[in-house]
Amino acid sequence: MKTNRRIDEALEAVWTSTEAGEPTVGRVRREAVGGASEELLASMQSLGLVHLDGSGEAARIAMQSPSFYTTVLKNWITPWTNRDQTAFAPLNDYTATVIGMIRDDVDFRQVLSGDILYVGGTGLPAYSPSNNNLYQQMEDTDANL
Repeated sequence: MKTNRRIDEALEAVWTSTEAGEPTVGRVRREAVGGASEELLASMQSLGLVHLDGSGEAARIAMQSPSFYTTVLKNWITPWTNRDQTAFAPLNDYTATVIGMIRDDVDFRQVLSGDILYVGGTGLPAYSPSNNNLYQQMEDTDANL
């Protein structure tokens, strides 16, 4: 999977500990706000990636897990989108678009200036700027972002 270097660095920052500069499984769980998937943590441990070496390998492994997008990235991005700056707000168009841009390796400089909108797949309500029905259903059905 091709990944943008800046995205690799940003994702690795999510996993990096401030304590002694060494990430730990506990720190990864805390950064995931509610916990990274056990599968992801097990993969990181088995591959010796708990202590990151800056290679971007942890970011690539994380990006293979749907829960990385639906939990980690959602909880990281969502506070940017609401007045209370809470991670526990519903999925919305901005959060879904940023997640899609990261997944599709879109140049992040496009986030505020590009004409980009991620709207989900088939069988979902139509996108509307006047309600959040599409994104609420995506979240309620655990749609793969």
